[in-house]
Amino acid sequence: MKPNSIFWTWYYLCIGLIFFYTCDISSATLIQLEAENSLLSQNNIDFKTIQIAEEKSLLVGSEEILNFYFCLSEDSNVTFKQVCGFHSGNMSQLQVSVDQSYISSFELPKMKSEVQFIPCVGMNFTINLLSGRHLLTLTKIDNDTDHFFIDNFQIHFPEIYITNSILQCSTICLERINLPKIQVNQLNSSVVGRIQNNNYNTMCAEVDNINIPIHHEQAKRYKVTAIHPAYHSFENTKIHDFKNCKQTESVIFSIRNFPLGQPLFSSNGIVLREARYLSRRTILLKFYMEGPIKDSVNSEIGSDIHLQVSPIKFNTDITFSFYGRTQRWISTSPITFSTDKLQHTWNVPDFTWSSTSPNYISFILPDNFTTTLIIKRLSIEKRQVRPDIPFKMFSNDRLILEGVDKDFWWPQNNDRMTVKVMETGKEFDYADYLRIYIPVPWNSINWCQIFVIYQDGNVRILPITPPGVDWIPFGSSLVVGETNPFSRRPYSAIRHIDFHAKQFRMDIYHYDGNNASLVLNSKMFETSMIIENFQFKRQSLLPVLTFRSMFVTEGNADCDHVNVDGKQDIRIQSNWTEVLGTTFFFYRKCISKHNTQSPDYLVEILE
Repeated sequence: MKPNSIFWTWYYLCIGLIFFYTCDISSATLIQLEAENSLLSQNNIDFKTIQIAEEKSLLVGSEEILNFYFCLSEDSNVTFKQVCGFHSGNMSQLQVSVDQSYISSFELPKMKSEVQFIPCVGMNFTINLLSGRHLLTLTKIDNDTDHFFIDNFQIHFPEIYITNSILQCSTICLERINLPKIQVNQLNSSVVGRIQNNNYNTMCAEVDNINIPIHHEQAKRYKVTAIHPAYHSFENTKIHDFKNCKQTESVIFSIRNFPLGQPLFSSNGIVLREARYLSRRTILLKFYMEGPIKDSVNSEIGSDIHLQVSPIKFNTDITFSFYGRTQRWISTSPITFSTDKLQHTWNVPDFTWSSTSPNYISFILPDNFTTTLIIKRLSIEKRQVRPDIPFKMFSNDRLILEGVDKDFWWPQNNDRMTVKVMETGKEFDYADYLRIYIPVPWNSINWCQIFVIYQDGNVRILPITPPGVDWIPFGSSLVVGETNPFSRRPYSAIRHIDFHAKQFRMDIYHYDGNNASLVLNSKMFETSMIIENFQFKRQSLLPVLTFRSMFVTEGNADCDHVNVDGKQDIRIQSNWTEVLGTTFFFYRKCISKHNTQSPDYLVEILE
């Protein structure tokens, strides 16, 4: 072992954090850093990238001092595994210090710049550092003009999970946070609650990939509280981020200038060819649709099928048919194409296509049709969706209840939810979700939204908008009702809601026959919801609540940790499977660039 190798590892810890690999194994992280992706210009030092064999390395000029900052989110032992590189000439030793404390000196192997490979030096040197920001200083002991070359190095954090952006200090993570007052309720039951990890990975910040069912076989009362974030930030980022998300273009498939009769067209599972229906020539298209299992609505929403053909001499009746999730052909009335009408668009209704088996469309031509025909354009597009239509259901000096009618609602069969306002007796049958607003205490004009409940049972809660902010975004949510715990998008469809404005209470009735009462209470800095008087028929088997959120990485998440009973702290996207408890606090340790001020959630099993 050469303790001097500490220099190179610390040097590139601060220079080279743009390109890296990580593996999360038992809360440990191994990072390999590629130097050429992390060039800096500092203290008039010249950094250049050169090609060596099939690798790139960093050519570093000569200067006496280099200073770099780096950050750790937790106290940690740091092990420097190896560094790959070399130097030319008679380079002097370099002294390394952290926070002005001497660590070691280091020297790479001496080789010529025309090498065919880059040597690596093993280290396995460990140092303990506290959380926070650290200063790395590199000092050249003797002056000379020689250069050194670095390709990559490996650092091992044996006790913690850490990322590129945390090391670069661009993501701020708190080692300790102030937990809300948690009174662990020892229920008069031999059965404790439990949460399960049904999460999956995503790179899209608009996908809820965090699914955590909350179970208790005998619970009679729950409390959910939305609290301002545990971290402190003046940012209020609230715009959508569709980077790395599924394509949102309306066109699903399109082909142009395909002569009928030529060999089939095939691409990405799509097959277009000429076929025969009885004795009639037919244009046949086979295709697949992505659906909810892949975070897409393509198979659920209706389609516009557009066909344009080359000029024809005679009137020609074309019959359009389609085959989807019902696994039977559905035909439409013939459309007459002519010299004056060479194109037509057919509308296919919502929930037609299958996401698990092939779909087909066909265009059947008349008997004895022998004319040469070119498909000028054939396309499948998602139908146009009209904007949401909000409407007021009830208002007084304490609250506003608003319904929203959506053109397309994702659950199969487009189930409807009816709502009755008990104070007025009015009933509404076209609300897909409800919104509740209350006055802002420190502003006599403004109202703020504190609650939303969707027809699929999804509930979002907000604390009152704090002073100095126009509004704060929702983030995480909870599904109220029995759900399939393994569903990628769990839901519990609501059939009807009775709204009691005076009590801030909703009695909800599900399609599966279950029911529950939700009681809201909004204080200055938190909003809570009591779930009580419920009847869930399969409570011993299925979760009554499901926590849903988004996690891409630390610093880009709506939730990154859960604390259980005020004791056990768990990284939300790690290898845990199931945890027992009665109080679960879902929060963020790292300040997020997504929905920065969205709330944390405290879920308590009260009795």
